[in-house]
Amino acid sequence: MLQSPAQHVTGTEPLDLRALTEIERRLRGLATAVADTAVADTAVSSIVTVLWFDALRAGDRVWVPPGAFPLVDAAHRLLGRSDLAELATLTGRAGPTVTVWAAIAARLRAGHPGLGWSGRQICLLDHARLVDGSHWESVTDPRVRNLGELLWVVTVRTPATAAIATETGVAGQAGFFTSAGWQVLTVGYGRALSALFHRPGGQALRHRLDGMTSADHEVLVRSRGPKLRRGLAGHEPSGAGITRLLDELSDDEIATALRDVGGNDLPLLVDAFDEVDPTRPTVLFVHVGERPDAAIGPRSDEVWEPPPADSPAFRLAARIGQRIGRRPVDLAPAPAVPAELDRSYLGRVSTLAAFGTLLRDLAGSAPAVASRMVTAATADAVSALTGWMAATGTWSTGSPTGQDGRPGRHLAESASPGILGDLLGGLGSTWHTLGRPVLPIGVTGGTGGDRALAGWCARTAPGAQSVLVVLTDPSAANVGSPSAADATVVDWEPAFAQDLAWCTLEAIGRLGRPDGHSTVLRVSPCPLEQALAAIPTQAAGRARRRAQVLAGGYRLRSGGTDPVVTLVGVGAVMADVLAAADELAAGLGRGVGVICLTSPGLVFQALQARRGLRAGTVAILDEIFPADRRSPLVTVTAGDPRTLGFLAGVHGDPISTLGFGMALPVDATTIVGAALDLLDETEG
Repeated sequence: MLQSPAQHVTGTEPLDLRALTEIERRLRGLATAVADTAVADTAVSSIVTVLWFDALRAGDRVWVPPGAFPLVDAAHRLLGRSDLAELATLTGRAGPTVTVWAAIAARLRAGHPGLGWSGRQICLLDHARLVDGSHWESVTDPRVRNLGELLWVVTVRTPATAAIATETGVAGQAGFFTSAGWQVLTVGYGRALSALFHRPGGQALRHRLDGMTSADHEVLVRSRGPKLRRGLAGHEPSGAGITRLLDELSDDEIATALRDVGGNDLPLLVDAFDEVDPTRPTVLFVHVGERPDAAIGPRSDEVWEPPPADSPAFRLAARIGQRIGRRPVDLAPAPAVPAELDRSYLGRVSTLAAFGTLLRDLAGSAPAVASRMVTAATADAVSALTGWMAATGTWSTGSPTGQDGRPGRHLAESASPGILGDLLGGLGSTWHTLGRPVLPIGVTGGTGGDRALAGWCARTAPGAQSVLVVLTDPSAANVGSPSAADATVVDWEPAFAQDLAWCTLEAIGRLGRPDGHSTVLRVSPCPLEQALAAIPTQAAGRARRRAQVLAGGYRLRSGGTDPVVTLVGVGAVMADVLAAADELAAGLGRGVGVICLTSPGLVFQALQARRGLRAGTVAILDEIFPADRRSPLVTVTAGDPRTLGFLAGVHGDPISTLGFGMALPVDATTIVGAALDLLDETEG
């Protein structure tokens, strides 16, 4: 048997079963008393007792289901701790897979000087949750095989029999974990029932129980007297031995034995946690059940009172409180990110190429920032990080240093689209859990981009900040952002390389801080002539352009004092937008305004703020849509044309929206035709 987790850190502590039993009694009573709006899941009281008062060590984090919150709250009361609110928030947003990526983040921090260590990631969940196939993608990820920091405690609310394990899928689940390289432990029958198996006729009884379905077992549990004894003995020849064994027991003893599962047995649970292998991930299946005799908690007059100071329970709680107590997290600031790098973008350059160049430049010109950055990518987007990987190296759970011996900054194994969001969330939460921020950037594209984006948005929270870079497909509709109206997420789609550089540096600079946010950056493989950006050469004009880019967009061409029409583009379509503007201006002999939006979401937020529907600034609306230059609008995007329809509400101007999926290709000719048709309608 391996040493217990507590022994690894604090030395041997003898098991005080009397104290644990008293603590569990109080936990059950407290949980029942405080659970006025939620039902306390007292079936897991023994697990919570052993976890909090024997197995945990400093730095461990535990995710629990909502039903266990009252028990955990009670445990924290006995320990004098007050960090349940943070625990509950993290648990409510995510499921067990968050522990996988939190464990990877912990391993990453352990391998990089200055990033700290956060202990083990432990999750308590019901085996029914494993029916969700998304969990298995994380379980079988190649990064997970070496994560001894990872422990899942899976509760099984059925009798501990082989037939029921197959019937409910538990046996199959255990097999999946085993094939993925996890240690699999099981706490099945309780000690009282197991003791019967060692008596004459006991092996026959175990064989009989192991072959029972849940329906058969339910009938037996509800039976009494001769019917119960006949049902247990069965019709096989071995039934005679079972009958002789049962003759030595009373009806109550038989009924109690049938309900005896290991999840209600404190010493068995202590032994199980002691056997956890610290070198690989572990799943512990624990069969649990209600115990009417243990449901009685403290008397009503002692529910809120701590155990007496001279009691074993008080002394144990005091020792454990000291052992696992957390020091206040001192939030260290993230390194300052430069607003500009010394690079000019000339000729035909795509924003995808500019992104790769920028990250490579950061490694050399801002090493303090680069040392905090961690990148991950799906298989179809790894090439975007080639320069970054060459400059900083790769990292994996099995090989934590690069070829030059330094800790790498890119996670070597590709992430699937379904788990990229979980991975970034686990990395991005470090700034407030340990006070040592990691700046995570994920890159995805191709057919899995929409899945990765949806998953990332679902996992993104103010406490889990990251940057997701999405490679847009010029031949397909680009995915809209589910978080466009979310103040904690900014969505940028720059058209030009310098715009991309400004947005990327700002996005990295907003990570790992209380007032920060997550960012989606959309980049395109389509090269654009950078001279079209017409970036001001004077410092003041350049600074103003940068501010407008970060605020949501800028007026690339004014169109004069009375533009005939204004063209609005987003991303790589700007080349066609500008070509159409040239053709329209030449043909109509009047000025044509051109607006380059970098973030439709931010412009929408400004419009909502102007209407009093949200807090925020409205200055960007006046800068790119001045009231004295109103005109009909033609909007162009590589995505859904409806996403820019809200611009009609800025001044109530006529609008025509173009985008992917139309009968005609969205090119300069189509844009010109749409503008002329709109002018015919409005001027006719």
